Amino acid sequence: MAYALAMLRFAQLLLAMLALAPAVQAAPLVHVAILQGGVDPGSALYLVQAIEDAEAAQADALVIQLDTPGGLVTSAREIVSAELSAEVPVILWVGPSGARAGSAGVFLTMAAHVAVMAPGTTIGAAHPVNLMGGGGGDDEGGDAIMEEKILNDTLAWARTIADQRNRNADWAEAAVRDSDAITDAEALELGVIDLVAPDMEALFAAVEGRVVQTAAGEVTLSLTGATTVAVEWTREQRVIHTLGDPNLLFVLIGLGLLGLYVEFHNPGMMVPAGVGILCLLGAGIGLSIIPFHVGGLLLIVAGFLALAAEAWVGGLGAFALVGTIAIVAGGSMLFDVQGVDLRVNWNTLGAVALICGGGALTIGLA
Repeated sequence: MAYALAMLRFAQLLLAMLALAPAVQAAPLVHVAILQGGVDPGSALYLVQAIEDAEAAQADALVIQLDTPGGLVTSAREIVSAELSAEVPVILWVGPSGARAGSAGVFLTMAAHVAVMAPGTTIGAAHPVNLMGGGGGDDEGGDAIMEEKILNDTLAWARTIADQRNRNADWAEAAVRDSDAITDAEALELGVIDLVAPDMEALFAAVEGRVVQTAAGEVTLSLTGATTVAVEWTREQRVIHTLGDPNLLFVLIGLGLLGLYVEFHNPGMMVPAGVGILCLLGAGIGLSIIPFHVGGLLLIVAGFLALAAEAWVGGLGAFALVGTIAIVAGGSMLFDVQGVDLRVNWNTLGAVALICGGGALTIGLA
């Protein structure tokens, strides 16, 4: 009997000690999404889904690691809308060192609850002329009016985002109106961003105790020692994002036309035709994702026709020269349209033109 009473008292004491012991808290949960490359429909799907998944998982925060030259205004608006209405704290980190938040990336950065940049990064150059592309029309008065409308709309959008997140609205206007671009140190000094952090661990320590206002209410960040979960791209998102790369699309168009030319020049080979058709199908899907300049595409086709003429009938290099110039000109203006801030870089233009023009010239002079 005495033994039973002793065991009962021991159990009661143990329960009392457990009740007084501090509760063991789970480590904070942080989802990490990484966007490298253009802001396009694929990346918009990815980041909007990342915000929704972080909310569903009741994560303590979503970190978006960003390195972008810019992209489509429509896609940027989708992402910004999701950031501004997010119920989970969204921390955007422009990093690692050497990364940039160019053009459309400016709006994504300003719309985050906490904006952070790594040392050696830049942000800026969001002028709507870059976003809309060149005019190229005959109605200069109409183009001027359209440019003014786009400028005013983008200025209002930039100021609205900056005001909502208590950031420097004057600099936001300068980034849009004057294509102003600044370093991480300048961005911190001007109040464009909140913090500078070299890596994720430093970022978590820097935001400790910071209070942010989400769509669900006020949240105090406590992310030290957080468990991070990488946000994976779905196959659909990855394909759309990849085909939204203007350099890849230009190469696919070039390979497609080259494959068809080889097949016509050597009938019956089949493989070049098959490869060419597949490349053109991929390019077609990509061109349905990103608005493109029809004139630029026609110039590229005309350039390949000139190269074909050089190879078929010869022209002592004249057709090859004209074709190469047409391909470069067409590629440079292929995405020079309203709402697109993506371009084929000169390295890609030069490589495709050199290979195709040199090949045609070699065949023509052989």
